[in-house]
Amino acid sequence: MGESKGEWREGEEAALEIATPPAPGAAKKGTSYEKMPQEEILETRRERKTSGLNGGINETEFIELEDDGAGVFKPREGERVVRDEVEAGTYYKRERAAYLMDRFLGFGMVPPTVIRQIKGKVGSFQEFIPEALNGHMITALEYKKMEQTEFRRLWILDYILWNSDRHRGNFLYKDGKIYAIDNGLTFGNDDFIPHASFFGAEIPNDITEKLRLFLSWEQGKTILRTLLSELLSQGEVDACLARIEFIAGILKNHNGVPQEYYEELPFYPKKLAAPETQQ
Repeated sequence: MGESKGEWREGEEAALEIATPPAPGAAKKGTSYEKMPQEEILETRRERKTSGLNGGINETEFIELEDDGAGVFKPREGERVVRDEVEAGTYYKRERAAYLMDRFLGFGMVPPTVIRQIKGKVGSFQEFIPEALNGHMITALEYKKMEQTEFRRLWILDYILWNSDRHRGNFLYKDGKIYAIDNGLTFGNDDFIPHASFFGAEIPNDITEKLRLFLSWEQGKTILRTLLSELLSQGEVDACLARIEFIAGILKNHNGVPQEYYEELPFYPKKLAAPETQQ
């Protein structure tokens, strides 16, 4: 099986465990993070059955794994040009980067996603969420009843990821929880296109607290930067981490994002340099 990119390898300096906050209040020195069991399953189990999935521009396969488990595989060679600012052939890395960012922040919205080789093809492999509804399958009435906190959480996450392709087909819903899938068009200096915006609305305090904990955790920021730098350009990494600081400051001061920021949420808040694109 192919290796997953963006992970510490055994024997490397800095340890076998990645320090990350597993829950609010735990982002302190000495806190450690191990790969989730789902990541180990996605990385190591052999494929049992493969079938194509329709509905997207890029090649996508549903793969059942031996001894239970399944995932959605998106090979690098099946990527098509969709955005000038996000180079085809890098989407699979961005899928993994989105998961890592979500994992370190503790939002829990992006299903476990790894990079591996399947049948000679390298690509992203994301845990399949059974019995979840695609956004297009939700009726207008059901949509109104959905937990708005989850949508607000998704909005903040998508700003941090700088998602240019969040629509109803790119999230799942199950048991009151939203899962952010199809994260290949992220981090590039394109237009920010969220599913919905919540300017002027109250943002739950737990989101602000998760951002505060992450920003106070120097070891975690260093490790995450290293992991992201294996997947994205340096400019994209810098811009992403700057967005966390920027949005965290707004939420701390306003308990939401005031209407005055409409059309003014920047890709690179610090504007230290024009971010380069992934090569």
